[in-house]
Amino acid sequence: MSGADDPTAGEAWDDLLTDATAMGEEYREHDWDVTVLSPLAVSPAHREGHAGFDVRVPDETYETLESLLEDDGMSVDGAEVFSRIEDGAVYALAVELDDTEGRAVVVPVAYHPEESSAVLERALEEDELSLYVRPAAIDRWVTFFHDDPGPFLVTEDDAVGGDDETAGEETADEE
Repeated sequence: MSGADDPTAGEAWDDLLTDATAMGEEYREHDWDVTVLSPLAVSPAHREGHAGFDVRVPDETYETLESLLEDDGMSVDGAEVFSRIEDGAVYALAVELDDTEGRAVVVPVAYHPEESSAVLERALEEDELSLYVRPAAIDRWVTFFHDDPGPFLVTEDDAVGGDDETAGEETADEE
């Protein structure tokens, strides 16, 4: 994909990252512990029999996220997803929630529907879309599962936010 076609390169992506930071601040104002990710790249992916998106983050960010989930015991029990379409690309913010502990991870995602059609079709068939947050090295990742892919699949007419009460997470190593 060329830089001009890459939805993570340009003003709309920058706006999404600004929205992610603002969303994190809103949660912090309500005493939530929030981690806001700033992805380096987003791409369609199939892993472990699931369809979703690879969300590549800086190594240090990944280590912080992995520690939050494994060492600090964050357990995702819900999510909010806010999506919009701009210039033919979908821009979404997934807010992974641990309501019990008041923790959240904000995950920005962007994609072109036509380039991601196989992943999106499979997500609809399986009623699940996964976000694979990983460092630059592809051998590890954290997976956020969404049992309702609908909020990620928007058109010009229905770009909205929504709750995904059946979200979850896990960490994995590629073998």
